[in-house]
Amino acid sequence: MYKNPVPVSVGIIPSLTPGHILLVERSDGGLALPGGYVDEMEDAIAAVNREVFEETGLVLDASLWQLFSSAVTPDNKLLLFSYYPQPVDVPAEFVPNEEVLRVMSAPWNSALRFSLHRDAVQKWRTELKLPAVVQVTPCAA
Repeated sequence: MYKNPVPVSVGIIPSLTPGHILLVERSDGGLALPGGYVDEMEDAIAAVNREVFEETGLVLDASLWQLFSSAVTPDNKLLLFSYYPQPVDVPAEFVPNEEVLRVMSAPWNSALRFSLHRDAVQKWRTELKLPAVVQVTPCAA
């Protein structure tokens, strides 16, 4: 008998604040990347776009998501990590829901509830060669 993993689609979204990503504070505790279960007959990109909307209220262009990594949890969930290539601002009018207490912009190396989320963020930063520290240079007048 085969035990197929349950797919979960998770999104990494860069914030408009350099060096930050969007995170959700979960109602059951801790910070995490937005994401959730893939519905029947739904692909990973549609699922991450839907879950981001459900958890944050953000309406993003589904065609821009890029699937880049996967991992299997000890309880047999297949995590499918995608990233959004454009920085996004924290939603101005977020309403807490049963899953998420708040949405925030936080440093990419914030303590996350799930180690596989942390690993995916590190892989994303490494593969895209994002700088460890973003330096802002003032414009000459």
